[in-house]
Amino acid sequence: MNVMVKVKLFLFPVQFVKFCIVGSIGAVIHLGVLYCLTEFFSIWYMVSATLGFTAAVVNNFILNKYWTFQNRAPEIPRQFVTFFVINVISLGINLSVLHILTEYVGMWYMAAQVVAILVALSNNYLSNKKFTFNDW
Repeated sequence: MNVMVKVKLFLFPVQFVKFCIVGSIGAVIHLGVLYCLTEFFSIWYMVSATLGFTAAVVNNFILNKYWTFQNRAPEIPRQFVTFFVINVISLGINLSVLHILTEYVGMWYMAAQVVAILVALSNNYLSNKKFTFNDW
């Protein structure tokens, strides 16, 4: 195994931890928007979740690009579109889990959202590592 592969294997856990920290910040944004819009403005929880997700995506792109993956490539528009598409796929996973747990399992929408975020995590990390930031 060459030195670069060893270095990447060593950095993987640190990078994943950073990704999870960024994701946690994004989750707070997502959950905050979801809760506020649903509870204070009576917006349907599925719409609130989508808007919260969108706010979190913008935040997460910036933090992941510059902190998690330390990516300085000037291809910001292409990277953001790729990041957004990957996150839309994760949103589909997220909303499906949220809907099933809320409507069919009877779970409180906030608890269901936490589970949905955790389910979508692996798709987000691996896809963005490979396709958005070319850090494979």
